[in-house]
Amino acid sequence: MKLSMDNYEYMNISAISDALICEICRNPFINPVILPYPCERTYCLKCIQSNLEKHSNNCMQCNKKSLSNTELKNESPILRKMLDNLLVRCRSCAQINIQRSNFSKHIQQMCPKRIVSCSANDIQCSWKGHFDQLNQHFNVCPYEKLRTPLTKLINDVQRLDQLDQLQTNFQNLKIKFQQQQNQIEQIENENKILNEQINEMKKFEIEHKNLNEKNNEQINEINQLKNKKQTIQDQCDQYKTTINDLIIELKTLSISLQQANISIEKFEKENKLLQEDSNQFNFSQINYKTLDELYQQQQIQIDSFNKENQYLQEELLYYKQELEQLNQHFKQIQTENQQFHQRYVLYNRENNTLNEQNQQLNQQLIIYKKNLQQLNQDFKQMQIDNQQLKEQSVRYKIEIDELTIKNKRLEAKLYKPIIQSHSKSTIT
Repeated sequence: MKLSMDNYEYMNISAISDALICEICRNPFINPVILPYPCERTYCLKCIQSNLEKHSNNCMQCNKKSLSNTELKNESPILRKMLDNLLVRCRSCAQINIQRSNFSKHIQQMCPKRIVSCSANDIQCSWKGHFDQLNQHFNVCPYEKLRTPLTKLINDVQRLDQLDQLQTNFQNLKIKFQQQQNQIEQIENENKILNEQINEMKKFEIEHKNLNEKNNEQINEINQLKNKKQTIQDQCDQYKTTINDLIIELKTLSISLQQANISIEKFEKENKLLQEDSNQFNFSQINYKTLDELYQQQQIQIDSFNKENQYLQEELLYYKQELEQLNQHFKQIQTENQQFHQRYVLYNRENNTLNEQNQQLNQQLIIYKKNLQQLNQDFKQMQIDNQQLKEQSVRYKIEIDELTIKNKRLEAKLYKPIIQSHSKSTIT
């Protein structure tokens, strides 16, 4: 409790040293503080704060420096001890020679004129007065005399209020429970829808698996076609090499055939000349025999050249036929290669489409899994909340039943004296 001059007055104030007097209020210091350097004057805390507010926080000594509460310093403990030892007189009870430091204890606990409340203020008694009048009031206080029944009634009223509050809480819990039930039903419906979506996703997964298998089969088939294409390409390269070799050989044979034809023509010319010479030297037996032998040799060479020429012509015809077959086979390979390229492009398109469908299905599956996980968590939390609400509802119901029984007993006790007095008045 703060000291106030309204509650006490100083004993022999004229004998108090001026060093203990505040220049503002002209009374001994209360909570003395010192101004900062260079002023360093002492004032009551309340007085200096009020003065600073009036003078815009400027120092009352120099009127220059702006001050704040944080710059004010507490006075020395010695000065405070001297102030605490000053003697005062209580204005309420007129008790004298009370040390100022003990006046708070006096006015709160010891002063017979201190203001107190009736001990029955907890049961609605509004009396307040001096402490020395408390016993007199206590003897006539109607609330104190009725403390026991009033306390019981107040407790009963509090119980009734608690009962009303419990009933209100119970109704709120019922509403909340119903809301929770509705939410649970909604979650169950959503869970059912999610289960259907999960089943759908499982079907999608099966289809996706089948598509992957089909895609793998197509990839294997494409790889086989690639291998076949490579084999055909190798065969084509080999055929091209063979054809080039055959063309070179045919050119060589053609050159040889031309040379053979030239040789045959040469031999025929020589043979013709020999025949002419033979006709000219028909009469010469020696030359005839020589010419005949030479003619036979040339004839043998001509037959050999003819046979070789026929062989070369047959071989050339064979190579031409084989070349024609190779050209036809090459055209067939080109046709198959073109068909393979078309199938390869088609397979690539189907593969890209399947990959896009696969990505879409994976994204949908991730979204469905997240939604399902969140709903499962919400459903578990709802189950926990529902269980807690059920337990709390059971507890509230038990408390309501107990309070209802107590309320009925209380009503019976309250109405029983009224019924008895009514019966007595009727008999009278």
